[in-house]
Amino acid sequence: SNELTTDDMQGWLLNNVGSYSHIGCSSKMGALSNEDAVVDTAGKVIGYSHVWVCDASIFPDLPSGNTHLPVVMMAERISQRISESLLPN
Repeated sequence: SNELTTDDMQGWLLNNVGSYSHIGCSSKMGALSNEDAVVDTAGKVIGYSHVWVCDASIFPDLPSGNTHLPVVMMAERISQRISESLLPN
């Protein structure tokens, strides 16, 4: 029979669907004391002035779904921090 069972579909999904279609997690976010961190917890590139990263590369892990909404949420938060950093003291 050519009918797919639920088990067949679940097996195919588990073997063929993953986070590989969304690149991310290449610029680790962490504390200044963490040698592996590229950006601090505010998204600012460690060791540089006025350089921020605001994309999926700073995620610790990719979500199991589309990355769009988490990136937008993070971008809103980091853009607010950038704006605040540019205001006069």
